[in-house]
Amino acid sequence: MSRRISNIFLFALVCVILGLLLSPAGRAAETPGIYLRPLTFHPLVKIKYGYDTNVFRRSTEILPGYSEPLTQVSSGFIEVIPEIGLESEIWNWALISNVRIHLTYYQDPEANRQSTTSYPEFNGDHIIRWKSSAEGLNLDVQEKWKLTSDPIIQDVPEPLGGERVKRFYNQLVSGMAYTSRSGFFIGKLQYDWERNQYRQRLLEQMNYSVHSLTFRGENRFLPKTAVSLALRYRNALWDTQDFGRDRNYDSLNLSGCFNGQITEKLASILSLGYEGIRFRNGDFSGQPVGTLEMIYKPTVASNVNLRYQRSTNPSITSQTYVNNVFEISAELQGLRPRGLGVSLGFEFDLDQYEKLEAKQVKLYHSHAGIFYQFGGALEWLKLGLEYEMQLSRSNQPYYVYDAHQIGFWGSISY
Repeated sequence: MSRRISNIFLFALVCVILGLLLSPAGRAAETPGIYLRPLTFHPLVKIKYGYDTNVFRRSTEILPGYSEPLTQVSSGFIEVIPEIGLESEIWNWALISNVRIHLTYYQDPEANRQSTTSYPEFNGDHIIRWKSSAEGLNLDVQEKWKLTSDPIIQDVPEPLGGERVKRFYNQLVSGMAYTSRSGFFIGKLQYDWERNQYRQRLLEQMNYSVHSLTFRGENRFLPKTAVSLALRYRNALWDTQDFGRDRNYDSLNLSGCFNGQITEKLASILSLGYEGIRFRNGDFSGQPVGTLEMIYKPTVASNVNLRYQRSTNPSITSQTYVNNVFEISAELQGLRPRGLGVSLGFEFDLDQYEKLEAKQVKLYHSHAGIFYQFGGALEWLKLGLEYEMQLSRSNQPYYVYDAHQIGFWGSISY
């Protein structure tokens, strides 16, 4: 393997050694983590060996300019994902940080030439919070970033310009909220500033900033039950105005929400609302939006989640699209978080564009697997076997593909 793969394995080994050296003296019996007060570290390493039937998710249709469908590239692969998390609480401050490296080595020469073997993918999530009390002023700063290299444009068999395209995406969200309580009523006024930035050739036109102001009123008239009404205003400003139109917009969202514990094991969240978006060029789009989520926990170590969400989002071309997501997932285990378990999941994602040639994309994603969580001296070890399927259907040939993946994995975590 390449030198970069060796470095990833070295990083994974360091995480494991730190866990073995530090965890016995500083870990609580049932609480994971490596404790170096006031910091708590959560190292994790996951290694997966499997087979992918369509590495590049290439279309199975005949694309414009081609006489036959593109060649599907299938290959066995080894995936290594080292990850380390950090938590800390000092006085009224809280810090949560997570960094993950994703590396994949393919056995097929064509797939491996454009894999992350020589170009690892880095992801990071960081949150800093300051909370005065249950009431009063609270501050929140969140950052997400991703560094990767894209070998191809979707469905194009060769790299863009014969070289990889490096991509760096960064999202920074800074928020300030004031909360007031009076009996069963809770009022909250929040301002957020969001900055989305790409550093990549051909994507500089996607950089933009968002200002939003939200007022939420909540009534907790029953234990573990809340009913709220929220009004949110958003203003989005792009750095450049490409695509021949003004993409800046203002939006207003009015929604009501119910959040309650229906039974001891069943909780529900229901949100219904309407969002209107007006672009500076005069275009207007209004759509009903909402979320329904059911959470069922038959045992401490098991859960079943069902979620449906409908939202409307402006695309970079100053058009809007409606996104519908239906998702159901389950992780079933015994009465204790140890031993044999089953993981199941299905997600249906439908994107409908109002204009933009009325594009419609349907994505079906399902997975099934079994896993075993060891106990005792090996409680840090987890092994599993899983199968994944992705099917994409669209009225445009570029977004029609099938992909299947099966793999055996093991993870070490503290």
